[in-house]
Amino acid sequence: MKIQTSKLGLVNNKFVMDNINLTFKSGQFNLIIGKNGSGKTQLLNALAGINTNITGEISFVTDNDNKSTKRKDVAKKYNYISAHVRNLFNELTGFENCMFFAHLYGINKNEASEKIYKLAEYFTLTEDLNKKVGEYSNGMMQRLHFIRAFLNEPEIIFLDEPTTGLDIHQILKLYKFLQHQKNTHNVNIICIAHDLEMVEQFADSICLIEQGEVIWQKDIKAVHDDYNTNCFYVDLEQAHMSKVMELLDEQKIKWYSETPEDGILVRLILDSKLDFTDNLILQMGEKERTLKDILLFRE
Repeated sequence: MKIQTSKLGLVNNKFVMDNINLTFKSGQFNLIIGKNGSGKTQLLNALAGINTNITGEISFVTDNDNKSTKRKDVAKKYNYISAHVRNLFNELTGFENCMFFAHLYGINKNEASEKIYKLAEYFTLTEDLNKKVGEYSNGMMQRLHFIRAFLNEPEIIFLDEPTTGLDIHQILKLYKFLQHQKNTHNVNIICIAHDLEMVEQFADSICLIEQGEVIWQKDIKAVHDDYNTNCFYVDLEQAHMSKVMELLDEQKIKWYSETPEDGILVRLILDSKLDFTDNLILQMGEKERTLKDILLFRE
């Protein structure tokens, strides 16, 4: 199911978003990116019907007949996952939580139980289903949230920072699961994510938002075609950091640090090549520009 907005407008206490015209296609991983406070969650909540203080139109277009459908007729065909609001019951077990939502979705007990255990096996939560959610870690609650959200086999899934609390293996499992859902069941995935290095390889369409304004919406190939120049990286010792920062400032080069927590050396990513003469840099090279680079190096 496709979502289209026409002259969509919404207001919060920080900014006004107005005249938003976007299309989120079925069978695609639609990624929304932008800095904190840019309006990403406000937009997602409007699309999902959580924020109802809007103007303009949000249309749901069915795949089989390309007809526009009202939200009330498709409400059971989409779901929402947020790292910030989970609406789980701490006094119930993980299984009981899922059964409660399955009842709301109109799924009978036998079918619901089968789906819960199948999803729990994939998300490695089977052994914890009979524990009370109040005993769950943050990552366990997030995985339970995935199980809950896919019980009704949604045609559209809204995701707001879905990988919060997950380790790298669990993050990869989630994105592969989403990839399978879009490829096999034509699910429309609309996602806000900050782990851009990981999610970029799964994204089909990118929407960039800045200060409440949609800058562009493009497919991933078009994004890389438009930002086709390489970035640079430099490795240096911490003792030379202040001098290198002076050079970066003098040459007006944008940069950010990509130094691992346990790194012995400092690694900086630069928007353009640094000219230097002293033995300040241990190594410098080029790298392909990523979504993270595009976002961080924008004016």
